[in-house]
Amino acid sequence: MHGASTYYFARTVTIVLAMVGLSGIYNSWKRLGGSLSPLAHSAWGCMLLIKLSLALIALGHGVRVRLPPLSALVFLDER
Repeated sequence: MHGASTYYFARTVTIVLAMVGLSGIYNSWKRLGGSLSPLAHSAWGCMLLIKLSLALIALGHGVRVRLPPLSALVFLDER
């Protein structure tokens, strides 16, 4: 159903997302002066929190699509 190219693409996307996430955390920390407390009190911080929320929703959807449904796992366990 899925070829090797799909596997390598998914693996590459996972690595790239991890790198983007880590660089975003580092840049946020540097921009806010080493503290995350002013994050919700600035326009930049609010936009960052919105982007983070959307990224987590997309990540959750990717995990949901990638993993088999729980009912399939229960069915396989009963064999």
